Formats: sequence, structure tokens, C-alpha cells
Amino acid sequence: MITPTTSTLPNPHDVRADVAVALALAGHGRAHGELVSALRRRLCGYIHALAEPARAWAALQVEDADRYQAVIRQAIRIATTGALTEPDPAHALRLLAKATDTTARMASARPPAEAS
Repeated sequence: MITPTTSTLPNPHDVRADVAVALALAGHGRAHGELVSALRRRLCGYIHALAEPARAWAALQVEDADRYQAVIRQAIRIATTGALTEPDPAHALRLLAKATDTTARMASARPPAEAS
């Protein structure tokens, strides 16, 4: 089980950069080694750190709150296992990167505008 590596919100630039690197590595089939393991740990830490702000945003979504909450639960499940249940390491890395990106987008989204 992989646990969070940070208790504060990660820098959005770092998250985007790590997601881009992970997707590039996965796209080239290079999902092995010490550096990829460190990248995987960072991505998992990002998901855990961003889950609460993402949940707060999702709770404000009147029409699709349940769907967004389910997406966040799935991202946390992926981060908890490090996507290691996937037989293909490149696919696992891609799945982890996409889950990180989705969680980060939700966490950084603005709440819906209040009705006047």
C-alpha cells in the first residue's frame, strides 16, 4: 500500500510536470526502474494530498456530485495500490497519471457561481 508523501497541497506546476513525464514514459513503454518508482510515489502522494479539496469541489456540483465523488474514490483506490494491480507497467503508470491529473483538476476548479 502506498501512503501519502505530503501533508500540504502540492505545487500545481510540479503535478502537471510529473503527469506529463509519466504519460511520456508510459507512451514509450519505459515504466520500470528507480526513477519511475519515485515518480509513481509522487503521483500517489499528489492524489492523496488533493483528494480533500477535490471532494469539497465535487460536493458543490449539484447535478453530478455523486459521479465526481466516485471518480475521486477510484483515483484514491488507484493511488493506494499504485496501480500495481495492472499487469502492464506502462498502462499502470498511464492510469496513475490520468487519475492524478483528474484529481488535480477537480481540486483546483472554482466552485460554481452562486445564483444572484
